Amino acid sequence: VNIVMDTLAAFAFGCEPARDELMKNRPVPRSEGIVTKNMLAQIICGAAVITALVLVLLCRPFGIGVNIVRPESVKTAVFAMFMMAIAINAFCVRTPSLNIFHGLSQNKMFVVIMSGVFVFQYVVVTFGGKVLGCSPLNLAEWGYCAALAALVLPADFLRNFLCRR
Repeated sequence: VNIVMDTLAAFAFGCEPARDELMKNRPVPRSEGIVTKNMLAQIICGAAVITALVLVLLCRPFGIGVNIVRPESVKTAVFAMFMMAIAINAFCVRTPSLNIFHGLSQNKMFVVIMSGVFVFQYVVVTFGGKVLGCSPLNLAEWGYCAALAALVLPADFLRNFLCRR
């Protein structure tokens, strides 16, 4: 599953058109690392938020989600939410703009491929069964997973806003 998800994401990012504003940047010396401070902040923030969301689903602090996710579906819900959060995070990292939709109309393949990621995830969770160790989620569980995964958006917006200061 990971190979498919990563491959699809690589195709989606590979279709991203070159940005003219990058040509205005000064050349980067060879001695500088590939990972910029902003990239590192994105990686750390994204990892921290997604890890916190996984822990909320697994540990259910203060009874969060106890009446929504059935005990037998917790691990599947964690997988579904994790994969959704990663796919949503892909929209956040594709542009340095505060607007995650900036330039998205220039890369329709990104939208098509990322939509395919969501469909693939649904198929795996719904029909994966014992082969993949999944139990189908009901509508409330899918909604809860989607709502948790969507928290990646405000977290990344805040990170992006603070990094600009």
